[in-house]
Amino acid sequence: MEEGKAEDEQRLVEAFLEEFARKLASLCDIDFILLFGSAARGEWKKGISDVDMVIQVVRQEDKERVREVAERLFWELDDKYGTEFRKVCSTASEEGDSALERAVKKGQSTARLYAPFEVLGPEDVDWERGELRGSSLRLGAELVAPKYLLFTKMKVEGRVLYGRDITKVINPRVSWFDRAKAILVPHHLSFFSVLLSPFSPRMAVRLAIKSGIYSVESCLYYLKKPVGRGIPAAMAELEREIGRNTRGDVQHLRRLYELKYSEHAKREFSRFEAFVISFKTFAVVVKLNLTTVLHRLKVKLMGS
Repeated sequence: MEEGKAEDEQRLVEAFLEEFARKLASLCDIDFILLFGSAARGEWKKGISDVDMVIQVVRQEDKERVREVAERLFWELDDKYGTEFRKVCSTASEEGDSALERAVKKGQSTARLYAPFEVLGPEDVDWERGELRGSSLRLGAELVAPKYLLFTKMKVEGRVLYGRDITKVINPRVSWFDRAKAILVPHHLSFFSVLLSPFSPRMAVRLAIKSGIYSVESCLYYLKKPVGRGIPAAMAELEREIGRNTRGDVQHLRRLYELKYSEHAKREFSRFEAFVISFKTFAVVVKLNLTTVLHRLKVKLMGS
């Protein structure tokens, strides 16, 4: 039953994306539309998963007009197909939100953390080097995804919905700062989820899940292991790489992953439940980061 439902939901989002790409390309001059994330991996779930797209226009000066057209079309098709992207992609304040929740959502919107797509011009990104320039995508990447990890995911799991295949030219450069930031970002996000839990339990749990899942590929990236093959495969690889003593920690991350894609993710959480989930996730992320750094140091010393 669950397998059939998952297939139906994936077909639903595929139909949505096909019509979105086709209609947008007929209305605007588009260089390419690239899909990555859960929808590209075949893991999309209605009302739970967001969608990640990059739309690059032919001319730099067309960005704002294309963004307006794309946003209008996206939400029209969301209503048509019932994909419920408004629940997971929109960061607009809702009635009953506290001042803190409104402030957090404003920050998420500014950083484009839950934006369903980013519209870029040809001057915004050096795709071959994996360098972000003047785009607002840069802020989101600086906050939640190291450049190399972001571009690697685009290359490995990316699927072109329209136009040229940009994945063939992506060859991001790695820096020590980007690698260190990879394991620090989930640490900061999980800590913030603990602080948020007494005030906005649902938002805290959502952030804890995000930080836990991010930490898996971030640790692999720090260890110079392949990323972009999906979270279940990444969890198995991380468990093999850093040893059995972290098995319980990886199990917690597996539970977070299952929670994200289950119906339970849609329910309201008590403050106590949110605090327990957030604090446990923070502790797991801290331990995994420390274990990862020590493992990397051990490998370097043994190799020298």
